[in-house]
Amino acid sequence: MNIPGYLIVAVFAATAACFGIRWLVRAYSRYRGTRIVTCPETGWPTIVEVDALHASLTSTVGLPDIRLNGCTRWPLKEQCGQECLATMDERPAISS
Repeated sequence: MNIPGYLIVAVFAATAACFGIRWLVRAYSRYRGTRIVTCPETGWPTIVEVDALHASLTSTVGLPDIRLNGCTRWPLKEQCGQECLATMDERPAISS
């Protein structure tokens, strides 16, 4: 019994795609939702939303590039340095 090479490649590609999609879904669910962080400028709690799609896609090639998608201080302070992201992983997500 001789298995064709294209079948082996197809099975390998399907397996890799399955694991890749699983990785993206897990990373996306880790960063989605709103979170409460302390604004370094004011010292007060602020509600932020992480760009979960960007974070999950960039996590496939190394450490995720985490950036904000929204903040309760925006649009007035939209050009802030987003230093609040340094404490992001310590805070649980708020269920939406």
